[in-house]
Amino acid sequence: MIRLLSILIFILCICSYSKAQEPFMHHITDDDGLPSMEVYNIIQDHKGFIWLGTDNGLCKFDGINFKIYSHPKQRGRAFSRFKIDNKNRIWMVNFSGQIFYLENDTLKLFEQFEDKYKSGISRFDIDEDEVLWISSIGNPLFSYDLKTNKWKSYPYINCNSVQNIIVNNQFDIAFSLGYIQSVKNPKKMIRHSWDGMQYAPSENIAIGIRGINGGANNISLSILKPDFSYIEIDASALPNNSARIIDFITFSLDDCWLLTYDGAYHLAIRDNKIILKGHYLKQKSVSWICRDREGNYLISTLKNGIFMIPSMNVWQMNTENSNLPDNRITRIEKMDNQTLIMGTGNGNLFTFNTQAKKIIKNTLVDNDRKDIEAIKYDAYTGDIYTQTTTLHKLDKNLKQIVTFKYSLSSIKDISVDRYGMLAIANSFSGMLVNLNQKADKSIFHQQYKFFDYNTYSVAYLYQQRSYTVHINEKDSSILQGSIDGLYFLKNGNSFQITDPETKNKIYANDIIQDPNGNLWVSTMQQGIYKLRGDKVIAHYTTSTGLNSNFTRCLTYDTLSSQLWFATNDGIQSLNVITNQYSNISRADGLVTNDVLDMEVIKPYLYIASSKGLQWINIDSLYQNTYAPDIYLTEFSINETDTPIGNNYVLSHTSNTIKFSYIGIAGKARKNIKYKYRLIGLDTAWITANYINNFALFNSLSPGEYTFEVYAINEDGIESKNPAKLSFSIKNPYWQTWWFYAIIAFGAILILTLLFYLRIQFINRRNLLQRKNVELELEKSNIEKELRTSQLSALKVQMNPHFIFNALNSIQEYILTNEKKLANSYLGKFSDLMRLYLDMSNKQSISLDEEIKALKLYLELEAMRFEDNFIYELSVDENLSADEVMIPPMIIQPFVENAIKHGLLHKRTDRKLNVAFNKGPKDSLICVVTDNGIGRKQSEELNAKRRKQHTSFATGATKKRLEILNYGLNKTIGVEYDDLSDVYGNPLGTKVTITI
Repeated sequence: MIRLLSILIFILCICSYSKAQEPFMHHITDDDGLPSMEVYNIIQDHKGFIWLGTDNGLCKFDGINFKIYSHPKQRGRAFSRFKIDNKNRIWMVNFSGQIFYLENDTLKLFEQFEDKYKSGISRFDIDEDEVLWISSIGNPLFSYDLKTNKWKSYPYINCNSVQNIIVNNQFDIAFSLGYIQSVKNPKKMIRHSWDGMQYAPSENIAIGIRGINGGANNISLSILKPDFSYIEIDASALPNNSARIIDFITFSLDDCWLLTYDGAYHLAIRDNKIILKGHYLKQKSVSWICRDREGNYLISTLKNGIFMIPSMNVWQMNTENSNLPDNRITRIEKMDNQTLIMGTGNGNLFTFNTQAKKIIKNTLVDNDRKDIEAIKYDAYTGDIYTQTTTLHKLDKNLKQIVTFKYSLSSIKDISVDRYGMLAIANSFSGMLVNLNQKADKSIFHQQYKFFDYNTYSVAYLYQQRSYTVHINEKDSSILQGSIDGLYFLKNGNSFQITDPETKNKIYANDIIQDPNGNLWVSTMQQGIYKLRGDKVIAHYTTSTGLNSNFTRCLTYDTLSSQLWFATNDGIQSLNVITNQYSNISRADGLVTNDVLDMEVIKPYLYIASSKGLQWINIDSLYQNTYAPDIYLTEFSINETDTPIGNNYVLSHTSNTIKFSYIGIAGKARKNIKYKYRLIGLDTAWITANYINNFALFNSLSPGEYTFEVYAINEDGIESKNPAKLSFSIKNPYWQTWWFYAIIAFGAILILTLLFYLRIQFINRRNLLQRKNVELELEKSNIEKELRTSQLSALKVQMNPHFIFNALNSIQEYILTNEKKLANSYLGKFSDLMRLYLDMSNKQSISLDEEIKALKLYLELEAMRFEDNFIYELSVDENLSADEVMIPPMIIQPFVENAIKHGLLHKRTDRKLNVAFNKGPKDSLICVVTDNGIGRKQSEELNAKRRKQHTSFATGATKKRLEILNYGLNKTIGVEYDDLSDVYGNPLGTKVTITI
């Protein structure tokens, strides 16, 4: 019984170990919109769209969305045998034997063949001359010239057994069971027991296969050349397998695929031998494989939808395709150059051989199936330290498990020095753990105080919840990452390391050390720090090229000086010499961004994640440089779909525009991005993700517009050319030139009419008023002439008055024998007369001329009064005397009155002041002030005279002012002020003249 049980266990182990890993594949199913899980054929058109022949009809796939096509006359839903002609039309057959072709995104029936079809699934090919070759059961071979629309039959070809037709510039063969015959030369034939044949255009050969009707153990391959010679291929490398073969596809001799009901065999033909490269999708019926422009393999199955392999350099191991104990791989640690040790989420610890890509040994460390939270391999002793609910120590054969309980629990990270001294980070502290006597030699044993437990001793580091710890043996220090920041510990002392620029605390997730002694620290939100000892020497963030500032696990590739790290947006590497980055994203085949740990064993990067184990050939990583195609799929105006064209001219009310577009990037899938702009509205680019593959513009103003959109793949490569569409929105009729012209013409017409009526009215009014105007004008002229003559007469009257007064003074000097004074007086008098005569002919003079005349006049009066008369003339400095214009001799009469009527009656201390000042609103104010006897006493003296005498100057001046002020808004004003002391005694007179 025990022996039988052992045999059963052995058989189970062999079966589980027989599972093989596969390259990473995206699985596309009906959950993604695939119309049927049964897919027969795949082809990519010249635009980059993928066409699928499914059990539910023809389907177009743009990498994200599916669209089904049908024809009203089709008798069957399933389509297969896709071919593309030189006009980029896709030809196909359905399982009812009908032939269809797809042109301008429309499925069309090849109706010319409908009457000729009899039974079976039609075989066909299209040559470079647009000749369609068709075989069907019950018919001879047909050819139909698509240019001339003419049929031709080839009765010597028996279509009842034709399996395939290949007609091109190199081959013209009809392949039948047991022989190959030329369709153009019936004598050219070769007999061979092939079951199928595929043309390999890259190699210019055809490959024949035998064994399609049997299992792979009966298969044989041959290479057929255009001259009908062939070479047998050694297929002994293929495993003995009874699964039925579905098809054989050749992209090149190094890239061949054998499709079976038990998956797909990836083959290479080298030196006429089959090389088996892999067997994938076991237990699945693989119907077809298409390799797209970006190098992705699209694999259709008969029950399981579609699988896409983005790269043959990215491999995946999970519980479905291997004996992996759990899909959640929590930790990974390098033991040597061909062995990794890994922990799982269910408490298993296993070793993995990187050469055979197989699990070697597996041990359940924790019966409670707790996560393996930490692993550390001690290369000096061969011991393995791991953490579940507590610390465990195992030998390299995963045996002799030693468990340490109590205080050595909840460990997040472990580091070890050459003497076996452990540094651990757990949920409440950082600690040093001495598990053996050898660790007593560690320098840390001397620097810290240890507390003994039953089988080990511990010393406490920084006592706070910690996530990571690292022993740096180069300087005998420890780096500890806690919830309180990053701490540097040495010689029993500790201090916090902060960001040198921001002074913020550093919150570490992982710490590693490169061969040069540099420490690398990943953080929760601060990117990556590079330290030398306790000094930060570099800081890497999104501003320097990181995909995200959240960085998790770290590993270092010594051979290429690459630092690898995981972010929440995939995996990145940093070349520490060139500072260049490379990326691994889900578009490259990364199963998940939930990467828990990593290790490098060249040429692979091994990735532990929540979805299994992956390894990626990092030496073969390359940027996807294929520029994605971009197309406009919909164009709507005011929410109404419109056929896509160009240069639309829209009315001003058709101003709500929507564009839908799609970028074809199979590798990027949902990582595709877009950027678009509407020239005429804004030149700035707007970015969008795969969901927002449309642009909506509301209430556009009239003008010229061009919409442009680019697709951007996962590596930032843009479409070579944008998809674009131009349109214009017309102005409303009230903003058009002809409307403006009509308005202008109407306005001119109305204004002309109004002007005409106005002119007629004015003419009539003028006719009635003309006589009155003429009379008023004549009256005005008479009055003006009268005022002018009166003013001239007054001037003439005033001049003799001055002469009379002056001659009296000269006569007095002569009588008193004052010859010199008489002579001087006479000279000044003659100068004054010259001025008066000159001014008498002017309507206005400058203030400067008036002052000059006044000065001469006052000098004459002063000579007459001898030393008993003092006068003063002053001009405001703000006045420009030569620019101010006034009527001539307007001030002189007032000065004369002040002398004759005020100062003349005083015997001594006669004073006169004449001041010119600038008044408000550009007026001129002249103030004449005397200290005479006053107006009242002067009038009394004049009243006592025998002969009543009224001052001629006063009367003439008053009359002159009336004439000058006639008809004016701004008149010349005169104000008199009688000056007196507090007792009422007269002190003189002040006259203010405002001009």
